[in-house]
Amino acid sequence: MAENKVLNMQDEETVVDDVLRHVDAEEEFETEYRFFAGVKVPDSDEVLKDFEIREMTGADEESLQVNSRKNMNEARSINKLLERCIVRIGNLTPQTIGVDKWRELVRNIPVPDADYAILMIRRLSFGNDIVLTSTCPECGAGIKTSVPLSELEIKPYGGDTSHTATFTLRTGIIDKNGNAYKEGTLRLPTGVDREVLLPLYKQNMGKAKTLMLTRLCKFDGLKVVTEDMIRNLSVRDRDILTNLNKEMNDFGFDYNTEVYCEKCGTEYNSKFEDSSISFQ
Repeated sequence: MAENKVLNMQDEETVVDDVLRHVDAEEEFETEYRFFAGVKVPDSDEVLKDFEIREMTGADEESLQVNSRKNMNEARSINKLLERCIVRIGNLTPQTIGVDKWRELVRNIPVPDADYAILMIRRLSFGNDIVLTSTCPECGAGIKTSVPLSELEIKPYGGDTSHTATFTLRTGIIDKNGNAYKEGTLRLPTGVDREVLLPLYKQNMGKAKTLMLTRLCKFDGLKVVTEDMIRNLSVRDRDILTNLNKEMNDFGFDYNTEVYCEKCGTEYNSKFEDSSISFQ
């Protein structure tokens, strides 16, 4: 969680191996950071941004391997690692609110913030560099480029604490009485959305888009939004919603970087997608 924001379609083993690579024990990094959008506390209007992480351990690695083989869902592995290696969000910890509420809180982290936290955990555990694998568009050579995380540009969050944006569609949802519902709000996708959507995304991108919009959209005047309602929207209306979703998620790390092919001398722009999932 797409053209510009984010899905790694690697198998689970590759995701885990990439996280556990390029150790640099001599570097030391901070353990306290701030989310960009922040995580909304369930059943509350409170948004928390400060968080603290710890270095990964062998137990975390074992947990990832077991989780990956059992579920084959990269998103679930991401949530599991965040649940284990984030030790504090705001003034909340697993000890103060309990394991179940902690899991719910972590899974409510917006996707770009979750990706940022994952990369900070990775940097703390294995060093600042991550390897980008790309293919030269001119000669087809496979290229591996070492990218320092500290040199990536960061895009600020442009929304507010509601984590929503308003929309107006061209045609909208038409009910059996001919009433049109065109306006509403779209919210940021979270870790739980990513976990639900990824398996379907691998099988059918169109159905995944329908389910995504069903989960993220609220329409003024409608108590419930169903998959059939979203499925029957015009393509133009669906594009309005998916483009808005892409704009809302355009914060955090900018994963684009310049790559040079030594084989043919071509310079091109590529993007590494370490842990993210597409919602476009």
